[in-house]
Amino acid sequence: MPPSFSSPARSGATATVLRTLRWELLHLSAADPYRAARLARLADQLDYVLQSWPVEQWPQGSADGTPLPTAAVLRSQLAALPSEAAAQQQALLSLVLRLL
Repeated sequence: MPPSFSSPARSGATATVLRTLRWELLHLSAADPYRAARLARLADQLDYVLQSWPVEQWPQGSADGTPLPTAAVLRSQLAALPSEAAAQQQALLSLVLRLL
């Protein structure tokens, strides 16, 4: 599926990674025996995306028009994820959706 032109991550590898992260988070089951490890890996991948996103290409707002915090703010939110798996999964998904 091509990225939406209203999306902050309009094209390229960043959009592909974000869509993949969204898919992984939506399809991660509570019964998955490796859920905690997968959530940690997904958080690491999102951190890498935020870290490597060029500052000059950082979007000013999300797809719904709300202002988007800086990558540093989103990285601090990522570092403060809840410890409970369901809450962690929801928080990760929320961060990814803000960037799509």
